[in-house]
Amino acid sequence: MTATAAARGGLGVADRARVAAILFCFALVPVAAALMHRAFAPILLTIGAVAATRAAFWSHDLAGFFGRPAWRTPLTIAAVAALVFVALIAARGAPGLALVAAAPIGASVAAVAYLRAVPAAAAGLARAFCVAVAAAVILLTIEYLTDGWLRAATPPTDETPGRWKDFVALARGVTAAAPCLFPAVAAGAAFLSGRQRRRLLAFGALAALLIPAAAFGVFSNVVALAAGALAACAALKAPRTTITVLTVGFVVATLAAPAAVFIPAEALNAAHGATWPASWTQRLFVWNAAAEAAVRCLPFGCGPDYARAMAAAGATVSVEAAAIALPVMPTHPHNVFLQIWLELGAPGAAAFAAALAAGGLALRRAAPSPVVAAGIVGSAAFALASFSLEASLWQAWRSSAFGLAAIGNCLSYLVNRRVNTMRG
Repeated sequence: MTATAAARGGLGVADRARVAAILFCFALVPVAAALMHRAFAPILLTIGAVAATRAAFWSHDLAGFFGRPAWRTPLTIAAVAALVFVALIAARGAPGLALVAAAPIGASVAAVAYLRAVPAAAAGLARAFCVAVAAAVILLTIEYLTDGWLRAATPPTDETPGRWKDFVALARGVTAAAPCLFPAVAAGAAFLSGRQRRRLLAFGALAALLIPAAAFGVFSNVVALAAGALAACAALKAPRTTITVLTVGFVVATLAAPAAVFIPAEALNAAHGATWPASWTQRLFVWNAAAEAAVRCLPFGCGPDYARAMAAAGATVSVEAAAIALPVMPTHPHNVFLQIWLELGAPGAAAFAAALAAGGLALRRAAPSPVVAAGIVGSAAFALASFSLEASLWQAWRSSAFGLAAIGNCLSYLVNRRVNTMRG
């Protein structure tokens, strides 16, 4: 490193260009949340591509990891399990879907490796990440309070009855932005004094409770935000225990998903269908149908994207609270764990559970500070709820949202570590 680079914060010309590109991507986050939620995928992939231009990522990070793998370490096990999961998708004749699953993971890995390699850039990037997430929350809240004024003023015009497409898109913007809230609050706390930090943490918890007001009628967003807020608060008191409980929750949700075959959907519809929201009752039939098909296709599953084939068959069910018959299977089962069993079977579920278990163990052994852990488990708890109630395996914008949250958590770790070192 030259003296000039050192004088400019430890970054050379190439790294300053990379950081500028990442800052630009962060600036797009609030726009994407309010106007184009699918843009979360290209935002993350661009950050990953920029990070991957660092030669050391290929010659040192990846070459060192795969050339001399420490097979007994949880992080290595998690990486291998993730690779096996992607390979299973490709082996079932769906290389495109394998890329959909792998690209956000690869981009996140490259971005995190880069941030750890250039700690001098962490403070500026962390501030920018916090501002971007705050701006996203503000824009989404404004859209809620003004009945989507910004989307109405921005072409194209939504001609659907009641502008339902606009409001569905805004709800998905909440889904995409919300996981980033928790690391943004944790990162922001690093720049404040003790009293200010407590106030920010309190504000973050309040924001997590207020955002559901902008959830635009999507109950799963409300549940996921509440789960994230509760997990984050628990991590402030007992970080390692909270990480363990959440890891167990992910593994159990994965392995036990086929138990949905026992959901008495017909009986519950008869007893409560007239009083429950129609979407709730429909979801019971969806999960029941997905589980039944998954059991029929054991042990290897029915094949990638089988849920879409089920949807194309057009089977419907009569729900008491609905005026028309509803699909037994939408384009996906609204449960990632069930979708894995349905389409990839026991091998896919085993690889997914192994990656989650090993990742959780690696995180527990890393022993992050309570504030950093709060950001991590807040995002993870949001993911657990979203995976259980709403998400699909093949929607890149959803997995990319969690990739951006991983970047935020890495920045939170770096800036909080620096602060803790200085104060120690």
